[in-house]
Amino acid sequence: MHRIFGILALYLLFSSQALAGNYDGVWVFEGIDDLDFFIVNQNAGTLLMVGVNKDMDGWDAFVGVISDSNTVEMDTLLSQDAEQIELTATFTSPTTGNIEIRSCLICDTGFPLNVPLPWIKIF
Repeated sequence: MHRIFGILALYLLFSSQALAGNYDGVWVFEGIDDLDFFIVNQNAGTLLMVGVNKDMDGWDAFVGVISDSNTVEMDTLLSQDAEQIELTATFTSPTTGNIEIRSCLICDTGFPLNVPLPWIKIF
């Protein structure tokens, strides 16, 4: 079932329109090869991010509004396992940035809170 959500998310992202937003694409944490990937879709001032587990066995969806030209405060929109994560995404360019997890309820991300984690766009 989870694989279906991942495939559906990819299909919806890439079939409905060409990549148009500055940050649209697939992102991963820089220097960490064995982790999740994130599908990002920007629509005007709103950013939707779907995090897909590397084994395609889970996912989380986040949404937020771009507060200035490169910062987004995001909250969990949907989660298969009821995780509630608040994070800040800061883009340093259209292909690089940082994710900072501000809070995490009912979850264990394995990442420290309030520490910027570098991420890069791979596609």
